[in-house]
Amino acid sequence: SNDLLNFVENCRRLMSLPQPLPCLFYVKELFAELQTLPLTPAHIAWDCHTEPADLMLYADKALIRQMLLNLIRNAVQAIGTQPGHIACKAYSTTDDHVVIQVSNDGPAIPETERAHVFTPFFTTKRQGSGLGLSVCRQIMTASHGTISLWPAGTQGWNTTFVLDFA
Repeated sequence: SNDLLNFVENCRRLMSLPQPLPCLFYVKELFAELQTLPLTPAHIAWDCHTEPADLMLYADKALIRQMLLNLIRNAVQAIGTQPGHIACKAYSTTDDHVVIQVSNDGPAIPETERAHVFTPFFTTKRQGSGLGLSVCRQIMTASHGTISLWPAGTQGWNTTFVLDFA
């Protein structure tokens, strides 16, 4: 019965994403807020870089925070007990998109699973709900952006999720 209750709660969470309330905020400040939280154990290095330093994003800051928290927690779980590294990088493109990359050097997501990572309820974790990346995709769609998973090895990282805000 606990599994059924968890399933129902996860369905409700998936269906009840709040309407975004966009505002203008500095990405560097959001990264700094996240780094004050105890998200990564001591054996995982975590750094954030923003170029330019005063890069601003017009989006719902709370939803973007929720999405980044999920991506960082997923990276920590992927790295596991081995020493590892997580990097968050934000920059603007020549066509004025703001891009945020969340990368890690944990094991790469197998090719057979890559096509399904954004599918609701798809999970490879024993205790996973399969909703985290699906909710991230919903947040990005509501924010008029996209989320994608780069091929393993891109820019030297095993896993990189890219958030592109148009």
